[in-house]
Amino acid sequence: MSSGPRPVLADTQPAPYVDSRLYDYPLKRPKMPASTATRLTISWSKETDLALRSHLGARGLKKGALSAFIEDAVRWRLFEQAVETIKDRNASTDPDELAALIDATVRDVRAEIASERQANARSA
Repeated sequence: MSSGPRPVLADTQPAPYVDSRLYDYPLKRPKMPASTATRLTISWSKETDLALRSHLGARGLKKGALSAFIEDAVRWRLFEQAVETIKDRNASTDPDELAALIDATVRDVRAEIASERQANARSA
């Protein structure tokens, strides 16, 4: 085996996507305050990257669309996983008992919201 440095293949490092025209488009959604925004570096296949950029470009979406799309997708995935976790946790619960618990919780939340609205209406 050689003792020299190993060659780096072009496909092992993702090339940064740099296009100065990308920054010429105004954002269509309000910018997040700097304190709530964070940067994320992801690695994924070129096929997925091209498919997503083509999808967004076909809809006329520009700067910020990629970040917004990914954030929305992550939120949906987290929601789906939370729903699956709750379904798994309640799989052995009697359906009638579960329905009664849900009804009671919905009733309590609606009553709380109504109380808050009444309190706000009195103070306004």
